[in-house]
Amino acid sequence: MKKNIIITVFSLITIVVIFTIALNNLSLKSNDHKNFVEKKAEDLNPISKESAKKILEAEFGKDIVNTENDFKEEGNYYIIDVNVNIGTSEEHTHTEEELSTEDLSITDDGDHMISLGIYKINKYTGELVED
Repeated sequence: MKKNIIITVFSLITIVVIFTIALNNLSLKSNDHKNFVEKKAEDLNPISKESAKKILEAEFGKDIVNTENDFKEEGNYYIIDVNVNIGTSEEHTHTEEELSTEDLSITDDGDHMISLGIYKINKYTGELVED
């Protein structure tokens, strides 16, 4: 009878110790995962303005006329008023009324420029968002 009690107590102690070790390992792994994610977010390098311009070209085509100087930094975003060249005055004719309602302007070279609006590009993810 004493043998059975001793074996039972020893088994219970062993089970409790194993269970405690397993719980400590799980909590340590979750803390390590959180620290890893936080460190990675802090260590990210922002994309360059050149890369941000390539994002605009991928979205709106190669006729984007914005330069890297047009990008303004605000927090985690690049802010830009996207302008596109839609051709020369020989290809398009617009009245003054149309020019004022379409956000369309004509350069000195006769190119028609249209503003597509203000966009934000996240410096860390490259996500393009209309402002």
